[in-house]
Amino acid sequence: MAQATIPTPDLAALEVLCQQRLQSQIPEIAPVQVNCYVKRETLLLVVQHRRPALAHPKRAFRLLAQVLATEKLDQRYRGLMYLKIEGRPQPYAFKTCTPEPPTEDVAAQVRATMPDGLAERAVAPETDPDSDSLLLTDAAALGEAGMAPLPLALPAERVVPEDEGDFVPDHDETLVEDETADESEFADLYAQVEPLAAEGGDRFWPAMIAAGVTVSVVVFFSSLYLVSRPCVFRRCEPLEVAQELANEALQTLRDSPSSQAVWQAERQLSQAVELLGTIPGWSQARAEADSILATYQVSAEQAEELVTAMNTAIEAANLVQNPPLPVARWEEAQRLWRGAIATLDDVPADSEFYPFARQKIQEYRENLSAINRRLQRERDAVENFAAAQEAAKVASVRDGVAQSLENLRLALATWQTATDRLAAIPDSTTPHVEAQQLLADYQPQLALARDRVSRESFAQDAYNQGERLSQLAMGAQGMNQWEQAVTHWRNALNYVKQVPSDSFVYAKAQPLLERYSQSLNSAQARLEEKVQVRQARAALTRICSANNVTICVYTATETLLSVRLTPNYVRQVRQTAAQARESNDVEVQADLLDHVFNLEKALEAVSEDTGIPLEIYTTDNVLVKRHNP
Repeated sequence: MAQATIPTPDLAALEVLCQQRLQSQIPEIAPVQVNCYVKRETLLLVVQHRRPALAHPKRAFRLLAQVLATEKLDQRYRGLMYLKIEGRPQPYAFKTCTPEPPTEDVAAQVRATMPDGLAERAVAPETDPDSDSLLLTDAAALGEAGMAPLPLALPAERVVPEDEGDFVPDHDETLVEDETADESEFADLYAQVEPLAAEGGDRFWPAMIAAGVTVSVVVFFSSLYLVSRPCVFRRCEPLEVAQELANEALQTLRDSPSSQAVWQAERQLSQAVELLGTIPGWSQARAEADSILATYQVSAEQAEELVTAMNTAIEAANLVQNPPLPVARWEEAQRLWRGAIATLDDVPADSEFYPFARQKIQEYRENLSAINRRLQRERDAVENFAAAQEAAKVASVRDGVAQSLENLRLALATWQTATDRLAAIPDSTTPHVEAQQLLADYQPQLALARDRVSRESFAQDAYNQGERLSQLAMGAQGMNQWEQAVTHWRNALNYVKQVPSDSFVYAKAQPLLERYSQSLNSAQARLEEKVQVRQARAALTRICSANNVTICVYTATETLLSVRLTPNYVRQVRQTAAQARESNDVEVQADLLDHVFNLEKALEAVSEDTGIPLEIYTTDNVLVKRHNP
């Protein structure tokens, strides 16, 4: 860990300052990205830019050194500076900067302002990395930090790009520029020797001797410089820092398996691999670096897979913010969640990241389930919206061509389907607003269709009732039940009269009005005749059975009242008349004549009251009287 005597610099501000200085002074490498890290007393600066590599890296190193000097960081930290081509696995040049100890006064000022401890730069802000908020797992930490994890893993072997020539180890040079002789210095030396050789003679050999002495001096000091480099005969700080970074990364995973811990571990492992890759091949620490590099690379690759999965999850979560969203957006989020889960599934069981990966898989599957539900809801909403529009078109056509109650009912059912589909669209889907607008248009059409069906149903019912009652009336007539026949015909006529004029059955009902009216009149006439016959029978019964004597017998129909005197009555009248003549009893004879006259008048009165002709017969069926009312 960093010593408590060294305050932590503002790395973010330092990165921005370095980027601005490089882009303004060396525009050919813009855009450029600078990442700064602090580990113990070492300040690591990694500069990444597009191709090609700088022909003179010292310009960039000099600018970075000036920034460190301006910020007074060169007095507090040992600097490690790397230049990398964007997309290349390892740096093509690097430089170290040894801190110059401050004076006692400066050191005292530093100690006076020093915090209790040095906090390393966090990979992400302190947020809850395991938040269960739907679709926001792992998004909170990066969202609040305004950054995403940047994988910086480098392979163990130093791979030199094909177009950059052989790797020149003497790029690792100190800030003291006169300690180094680069290719340009050798080029200048040979440029001075060539013209002297052409002149020959006395002038050439002194120049050659001077050149040989110069080259010998340069080679001597270059050899002295190389053996003085770190990781040659002195302690190998990159190896130590890499080991400490890797150990802290693995310890962090064991102590706090969280999203923030994984991001931090991934960066630490990547830094460790990168540092191990900077150890030169002639270093005595190279063998030890190679032995641990494979292990660190495996862990770094697994950490990078987890970071990739978490970044994919963050992308999926950010993709579905602010719903409602179209189906394509939900499908893309679904694809991303599945990809994140598949990446985590590849983490082997013996990996330090396995427990964290299983935890995240559970969280991501819950998020995927939520996405699946929202996707299905959106698909259903889109399907219902399209189906509602199609149903409305069909309903409108059916309304226009309907010729029967069944046609109207079918149109009504189609309008009902359209409105039901629109009403089923939830407010959390994209078609909801437009669905509500269409629903406001469709509901009046549904009400009109319902009214038409109601009117036509009533008309059809009235027509059917009239037909049914007419059948009952004819049946009653067949059984001479004229009272029932009259009632049925009257009710049938009333039903048919109620058929609306704008109904489909109105034209069929009109002929029934006249027919039912005629049938009713006929039934009423027959009923009246039947009533008269019944009245005549009652009157004839009363006349023919006076004083417990059966005077006559009768038959009564609607066309004739036939009365026949009984033999006993005729015999009694004759005997009474004969006795009155023998006794010359005029009064009895007068009473007998009155009785016969009154009987005749009573029978004629019945004929007059009922309007039925009357015929009176003797016991021998001889017509003695006919009366027409």
